[in-house]
Order: sequence, then structure tokens, then C-alpha cells
Amino acid sequence: MKQRLFSLFMVAAALVLLNACDKKDDRTTIPKPEPEEPIKLGVLPVVFHVFYADENDATQKVPAERLRQVLDNVNRLYQGVYSGAGNANIRFLPTPVDKAGKRLAESGVEYIKLEKSEYPIDPYVLMNDKSGKYKQYMWDPNRFVNVYVYHFKQTNTNGTTLGISHMAISAKGEHELEGLLAVQARHLTLDNLPTPFCVSVNSKFVNDESNRYKDWPNLHFLRINSADFNVTLAHELGHYLGLFHVFGEEDGEYIDGFKDTDYCKDTPTYNKVAYDKFLAEYIRTHYAQAADLKELLKRTGSDGKTFDSNNIMDYAISLGHTFTQDQTERMRHVLNYSLLIPRPGSRSRSVDAHGKPKGVVDVKFRVIE
Repeated sequence: MKQRLFSLFMVAAALVLLNACDKKDDRTTIPKPEPEEPIKLGVLPVVFHVFYADENDATQKVPAERLRQVLDNVNRLYQGVYSGAGNANIRFLPTPVDKAGKRLAESGVEYIKLEKSEYPIDPYVLMNDKSGKYKQYMWDPNRFVNVYVYHFKQTNTNGTTLGISHMAISAKGEHELEGLLAVQARHLTLDNLPTPFCVSVNSKFVNDESNRYKDWPNLHFLRINSADFNVTLAHELGHYLGLFHVFGEEDGEYIDGFKDTDYCKDTPTYNKVAYDKFLAEYIRTHYAQAADLKELLKRTGSDGKTFDSNNIMDYAISLGHTFTQDQTERMRHVLNYSLLIPRPGSRSRSVDAHGKPKGVVDVKFRVIE
């Protein structure tokens, strides 16, 4: 997740009356075939691997309580609490035990101290690293969702990267999901992975958030923070569960036009290039004035109609609180069929004996912001 961060939006962002948040999603969909043992409530154990060099910097050695608070907020986003949209029935749980089954001192969190020369970390290097330097900290991805937490090294002058994730993968066969990398193996283990398989979030912004989490349900106005850490984590976990951005893009580049590339028919696409030009000009001409959030939320679809951006898989200025029905179904498919996803014990053990390759597999996981 990449944003162009300006002081106008970092400090005060914008204000809007609550009625902007009251839209409900009443679409009907055709149900898809369920697996033999469908997961009705997806409970995903999460471990935060917190990398730090300065233990006195709370944005490096992030307090465990703050990370659990963020995960609670993410769960509310997935439940549709702030949007009135449907519940995705996906819950992220800070794991109470470590990879050996021993109780953690702090549920869901382990701390890893690095030398100052190793910090901050280039997220693109970490996500694609084949040396084992960063993979060594991973726990079994069939049991845990691994979230790496650290200061990102600034590598791009066009924006600030808030988070980055590996995209979900499919096994070749009847349950392949359109858009995902499909591999021959029916099961993969930690030993098979050439790189880490995880989510990374930029802890420089761990305390940035909108006011809805603390003020809900007595919310009289909404203050949007474009670096909201809760939305960043929810967004990256969406990628981890198979979701793409709602705007058109190809090969990691924004499309200057209209093209539906997220495989979800109920998410209207828009021209991200045109919107970014509008946003930059708006900030240039309104820098010293209060921002009009209603204007900044507005997007124009391929049909010429405008809509307010509310989807968690969007960028820039957005309410960032909604998953659509198609997005939810896509994530549910990944929970039921994709590789490297934690599942209830009986299901994960049932696939263990089938189709396990030996050694490291020759596969390049897709990394997406």
C-alpha cells in the first residue's frame, strides 16, 4: 500500500459528517459451490515479528498491546462494523503460543533486535530475499499468518510505502482462483519456500489512525488519516487472502484508463492516474485550507458516474471500511482452497500427506503493495 503523504492529510486530513458512512450493501449474489468441509468462520492465528534497533523508540519496538489493539480494529473492519456492509466472517487472532507450542510472554508478538547498520529495512529486499536472512524468522505459514513489523527504508521518491504483501497462491486444478499464481503442488511447507511468505507493515506509522476506532459508536464526525495503520494492515491482509486493488493496474503499474483487473464485478474501477493528478493539484491549490473530504472521496467510474471511495483495497483518500460481496467470496475461496493458509487442525492435517514436494520449490511469489 503506497500513499503520497502530505502534512495536510497527515495532521488533520479532512472532516465529514457521519452520513457519509451510512451506505449499506444490499446486492444479491449467486452462491458458489462449497467444499466438502467449508470453513464457516475463518480464524487465522497471527504472529507479529517486530524488528527494531532502538528499544526506546516505540515505533520500532512497538508495544504488544498496540499491535493487539490494531488487530482488534482490523477485525471490526472485516466484520463491517464501520460500514454497515456484510461480515466477511474472517477473524485474526493473536496467537497465544509460539511455533513450538509454548505460551508466549506477549500473545501474538515476538521481538527481534537488529544492529543499527541493518535498520531500517528495504521491504522489497525482505520480501524477495533468498538468502534465508529474513525467512529464518518465519513460523509455519500453514499454522500462522506472519506479519513483519519494521521501519521501511525509503526507496521510492514517488510516495511512501505503508505496507506490502505476498499475494495468495493456488494449487493447479479445479479450485484455481483467477488471477492467482497456480503451482503444481497440493501442499507446501515452510521448508519448500524460497523466500519469506508474509505481510510487511511500516511501523513508522503504527500510531496513525482515523478517529472512528476510539469514538465509535458515538461518532459525530470522521477524521480520515491517509496513513491509517489499521487500514494498511487490513489492506495487506486482503492481498494475502487473494484480493487485488479496485483500480485498474497491470504488471504493478496503474492503467491510465478504465480496466477491471481485480476479478470482482461489484467493485467499480476508476482511472487511478487521473485521480492522482487531481489529488496533487487539489493539494497544491488548497494546502493552507481545510480539505473537503466529500470532494476527495469522489471517483468517476467507467460509466461516467461518480461514487465515493470506501473500499479497503483502494488507495489515497478513502473511507477504507468496506469489502464487497465478491471480494468476500474471493477471500473465502482462498481460506478454503489456497496453499499456505492456516486452517482448523483436522483440515490442515488431512492435506499434509498429499502432494508435498521435496526441497525448495522453484516459484516466485507475487509481491504487491
